[in-house]
Amino acid sequence: MVATLEAADPDTECWSFLPAPSPLAFWCRRQAHETGIHRADAQSPTGEITPFERRFAEDGIDELLFGFFGRPASDGEVQAPPATLCVRTTDGDASWYVRIDAGGVRTERREADADCSVAGTASDLHLLLWNRLSPDGLDVRGDDQVLRRWRQHAQIHWSRSR
Repeated sequence: MVATLEAADPDTECWSFLPAPSPLAFWCRRQAHETGIHRADAQSPTGEITPFERRFAEDGIDELLFGFFGRPASDGEVQAPPATLCVRTTDGDASWYVRIDAGGVRTERREADADCSVAGTASDLHLLLWNRLSPDGLDVRGDDQVLRRWRQHAQIHWSRSR
């Protein structure tokens, strides 16, 4: 896969489903994060998941919150009462303010007071938001039910029932 992406013509036109500078840039990013999450899945039975590099994890959080959950609500739904969640890295200065309501999930790249806030390393937050890590050991403040609902209902649907 890496060799194919490296050899691809930068002007290649193909289907993509999230905004990106080009289809090639989209697929490089998407496959890097997809492979990273699968690596974490493969390592999880050992109890030792190798942390992601901070900038990579921050980009993975951006892709999830702005990309997948930035699409119309029917494509990535969080079915829960209205709530706000603030996610903040402890190994950098990245923060995300997430509003969850009937209109879907809307995210801003900032820190703000929220119903629930969670802080941890970018790697841990990336794994947490993808439901690959529990919040144990992270700094969770406020209404922890907001985070529980996120973990229970935040799902990416790759296809829709017809």
